[in-house]
Amino acid sequence: MAKHKIGVISDTHNKLRKEVLEHLSGCELILHAGDICKPEILEELKKIAPVRVIRGNNDREWAQDIPDTAVYDVFGVKVFMIHNIRDRRYTPLDFQDATLVVYGHSHMYEELDADGAHFLNPGSCGPRRFGKMNSLVILWIGDGEFTTEYIEIAPEVKMSGGVGKPGVSSLAELAGSGTMGARLEIPADFGDRLPKMIRDFNRGKSVRQVARRHGISEELADQVCRMVVTHPGIGADGVMKRLGI
Repeated sequence: MAKHKIGVISDTHNKLRKEVLEHLSGCELILHAGDICKPEILEELKKIAPVRVIRGNNDREWAQDIPDTAVYDVFGVKVFMIHNIRDRRYTPLDFQDATLVVYGHSHMYEELDADGAHFLNPGSCGPRRFGKMNSLVILWIGDGEFTTEYIEIAPEVKMSGGVGKPGVSSLAELAGSGTMGARLEIPADFGDRLPKMIRDFNRGKSVRQVARRHGISEELADQVCRMVVTHPGIGADGVMKRLGI
């Protein structure tokens, strides 16, 4: 039985690695679960196969015509796509009749069966964050049934002074390297602002809304948001520790 090869990716954050493109080669369709960040990423993916995509919280004005959620029939499999599975604007009723639910946002690979559907987060295949492995998933579909193939993307190796060394792979390493301050501007009273920021993210506020409300950069707000998502129940002290402050 011939099977259709479908690439499932998320959170490219304006980065397409050579290894990712190699794994996607031969796909008949690519599903992207959001946080694309620039349209050039989609144009590059379209050179491989047609792309079905939904909008992530970091996809700005250029992506206003991309839907927040979508339902696709993929070779006989009904697929519901959403960037953040915890988005309070949606409930399980929105995707209860889907066979497969594809999502992203947390940068963490996940697969589970619940409520009659298979839930799949391919993880992030963009910049490596939180010390987590980058990944993608290949979906194989035949006769309306599917199997998944999880693929890890090896960490990049950066060159310095002609000697290879592993690139920064976590916020702690970034802080320890002395480059955190160059990338993120952290206000002196950041610790005092954090509890309210965390509360806002838990209430479903966007990165942009939190950044504007608390007077910080969207880059810093994005880092805090990802900690809240990937570490449920994290408090201000935990965020500060992971930022190396």
